[in-house]
Amino acid sequence: MRRLQIHIDDRRRARPRVLTVKVPSEAEARRLAEQLFARSEDHLGVEVCEEGRRLFGLGTLANRTVCALQRPAPAAA
Repeated sequence: MRRLQIHIDDRRRARPRVLTVKVPSEAEARRLAEQLFARSEDHLGVEVCEEGRRLFGLGTLANRTVCALQRPAPAAA
């Protein structure tokens, strides 16, 4: 399973909301991102990142990135 961060650009918020999800593949992450993007007219864009590295984006986040703004905390030893 892959641990990914999904950033949602929502017109009701000043900063993108971040969800952490576990998915088996990038294809499943894309399916989930597309669902989240379509869920609300207030969702302007969605970006999927893995360990601070951009995988892909939709909508307003198709051509700009917020991945590097919120790197995940290092794993506990």
